[in-house]
Amino acid sequence: MAVSVIECGMGFMGQRIVELCLRKGFNVVGAIDTDANLIGKDVGEIIGWGRDIGVKVTNDVQGLLKSVKADIVCHATATKLKPVYDQIKPFIEAGLNVVSISEELAYPWHTYPELSVEIDKNAKSHNVTVVGTGVNPGFSMEFLPIIFATACWEVDKVKVQRVADLSLFSPTRGSLRWGKPPEEFRKGVLEGRIPLHTGLRESATMVADALGWKLDNITESWEVITSKSVRTGPHFTVNPGEVCGALQKLVGTVKGEVKVEMIIYFMFCPKLEDDGVEAGTITWIEGKPSMVMEEKGGPTQMGYLCTSARLVNIVPPVISAKPGLLSVIDLPTMFPHT
Repeated sequence: MAVSVIECGMGFMGQRIVELCLRKGFNVVGAIDTDANLIGKDVGEIIGWGRDIGVKVTNDVQGLLKSVKADIVCHATATKLKPVYDQIKPFIEAGLNVVSISEELAYPWHTYPELSVEIDKNAKSHNVTVVGTGVNPGFSMEFLPIIFATACWEVDKVKVQRVADLSLFSPTRGSLRWGKPPEEFRKGVLEGRIPLHTGLRESATMVADALGWKLDNITESWEVITSKSVRTGPHFTVNPGEVCGALQKLVGTVKGEVKVEMIIYFMFCPKLEDDGVEAGTITWIEGKPSMVMEEKGGPTQMGYLCTSARLVNIVPPVISAKPGLLSVIDLPTMFPHT
């Protein structure tokens, strides 16, 4: 399938997405970013492709849309839905499909019902499809559990625990989190300067909706994790007593009964002997039959590769899908070679 792509966001994740698009034979016809250090540079140079590809990064969205023809925009800039919609709205109205790694776009109907309706209407009126995806949300904590649940006669509860090793992830974001005194970390979170994980609510409501549960109460909590020993990664060193992660929990209930439980450890070099957990995802389904599934490797240790793969590999079905705002569970399951 010949696909022409515009990449919006040429940071750490955008570069991974562009590289995989090129590896799959997609035509990258445009690249957008606001970073003055990237504007005017060839995409091939930025991603270390070894040669120019003839596409230079620009911050002129309207100028680019007038000068190239594309099927879809791959979007990798932000998490929050409102600024993300401001960014993707011109693409929608130019008749381009959009797939994004924005966590809040992955399943926004419960958190942003009115804005979700607006995005859906706008996409339908321009005959395009908008989808948010990634590893979490978009794969490990909701997509896979939903698939597992299709092997059950009945499901009473879904619990997922993910321990993500972010030591290889973006050093820019890591500099906001790792190696700080716990008091400084807590203060930064409360003031909105230090980001926690966004996506537990999207994961929980996607699972609940897929299983026909109407959650009547959702509670969320978080706590800081400090290191008991020296931890060294490719970008940072964390000393004893400094922040090496955060634990976040979400519990969703129906009439007081717990139906969905989501737990995520965002960690710098997790150690079983210190933290009591190691990188990986465990899914427990209570039902008929009950089952336990464990996931190791890529999604929890090299999530940036898996996130970019989730986005790029659903490009063809997004282009072929019905118009509107959709989620990954509205799309056919695709395999990389297709």
